[in-house]
Amino acid sequence: MKKSNILLVLLFSMFTFVACEKDQDMYKVLPVEEVTPPVLAHHADIVVDENNLPTTTTFKWQHADFGVPSAPEYSLYVKIGGNEQILVSSSFSDSLTVTLSALNTALLNAGAVAGVAVDAAFSLKATISTTYGSVNSMPVTVNVTAFASIPQFIHIIGNVLGNHEWDNGNYQYIMFRDNNLAPNVYTSYFRAGGFKFIAEESLNTWNDLYGQTGAGVLGNKTGNDIADITANGYYTVTANISQLTYSIVAYDASAATVYTSISLIGEFSGWGADLDLVQTDYDPHIWIVDNASLPVGELKFRANYDWGTNWGWVTDEYPFGKGIGGGGNIVIPESGTYFVKFNDLTGHYVFYKK
Repeated sequence: MKKSNILLVLLFSMFTFVACEKDQDMYKVLPVEEVTPPVLAHHADIVVDENNLPTTTTFKWQHADFGVPSAPEYSLYVKIGGNEQILVSSSFSDSLTVTLSALNTALLNAGAVAGVAVDAAFSLKATISTTYGSVNSMPVTVNVTAFASIPQFIHIIGNVLGNHEWDNGNYQYIMFRDNNLAPNVYTSYFRAGGFKFIAEESLNTWNDLYGQTGAGVLGNKTGNDIADITANGYYTVTANISQLTYSIVAYDASAATVYTSISLIGEFSGWGADLDLVQTDYDPHIWIVDNASLPVGELKFRANYDWGTNWGWVTDEYPFGKGIGGGGNIVIPESGTYFVKFNDLTGHYVFYKK
């Protein structure tokens, strides 16, 4: 090769190396202490009531500047007084829209008292990786008024499900809800027999059992066993405790997929390992895991350890919800030990904190 050609190659290589160095400098992430944090915009006062629970509200902010093009995850937290801050939900954009029902749950978990106006501090945490760390916005104070607390859990007791016949301490037959304030519902395989509904506070006692006082009518501490299920099969049982009514409707599960596994995956394992749920002995579509230690964070249900079939929220709800295929990440706002239950027929889930 001629000397002139060799010189050209060397000059080009040096130019390329310098250019690459400049590109690396251009896209170098700033040290966390030099990052410009997000700025949460002012939000109007929030009053949650029975009528506006299904509606939404939106929090907006100016994005954080990490010194490189990035798409941080923004997590919105709420803190009331000296209580622990509670995760509301997360977003990868410069705004977050949540239902007032989901926000109401977060406010109550943060220590709000239903019907009492209180100042709540909302703040953002911006994260670009699990190893880099995070930056926080300055808190924004919003005067909030929460709605009545989530109605207590309702359980089924009787000889129509599984092996816990008339066990008044069994919590595994907890009913589902579409959202926290919806009627209790349970779609499953039932044996012919009798049952009642029992309130959470009455487990391990015989108080507050709801029995049948008429066709579709319940009585508190009164009533006979509900004996409307006279043949084995799939049914949807609904209980509206506030109105003291119930219904039982046959359900066609003949074409439903029977999965070999259902599991949880999420931030609790870095979106890596799955936490297996167990198929119940009375219905291949009801899945449970007991004594699951879950931190604050996001997660989803999925089948066969594959993202091809997964369930997330329609509206961000906890502890009750009804998931859909490919829905949003479910937010666990408080760490603890949980009994987790999932119905792959309907997408219903419940996180029962023990």
